[in-house]
Amino acid sequence: MLQDDTILIRIAEKKDLPEVRELLRETWHDTYGKNVSIEELDTYLDTVYCEKNLADILNEDRENCFVAIQSGNIIGWMRLKRDDDNDIFHLISIYVKPHLQGKGAGKLLLDQGCRIAREYRFEKITLGVMAVNKKSIEWYKKQGFVEIRREPFTWITTTVDNIIMDKVIFFD
Repeated sequence: MLQDDTILIRIAEKKDLPEVRELLRETWHDTYGKNVSIEELDTYLDTVYCEKNLADILNEDRENCFVAIQSGNIIGWMRLKRDDDNDIFHLISIYVKPHLQGKGAGKLLLDQGCRIAREYRFEKITLGVMAVNKKSIEWYKKQGFVEIRREPFTWITTTVDNIIMDKVIFFD
């Protein structure tokens, strides 16, 4: 039997949300579980990213959400947000299942995000990444992002340093 390793990027749909929530839980536990308690991560997920809130995000006019699919399973998620009033295109999040990171799904999602930003005529894309997430910081730097500032981010009770980065995409 042949295994299909093809990764498909498509717009997220409401039917994807239970699997997306589990993806978020898995990646958050893996990435932040040493710095933020699992209970706090789960509480944040269950309040901020409950299925109702995710469904609302999917229906937002200025937001775009995508999933990466491999072998029929969701292996990645990306959320984008346009702030037309301030001329900022936010990459809110990219998450890829921990055991599948480094295999191209994140890059495909990021490339899709950059295409969408260019379609809306934004010159750069901005994101925030927790300072404790060294692996992602290095990956974003390899993708051309640079640090522009730091600011605090509070989960529920735990505050961490959040690095704001951006990348010029107009000339990509």
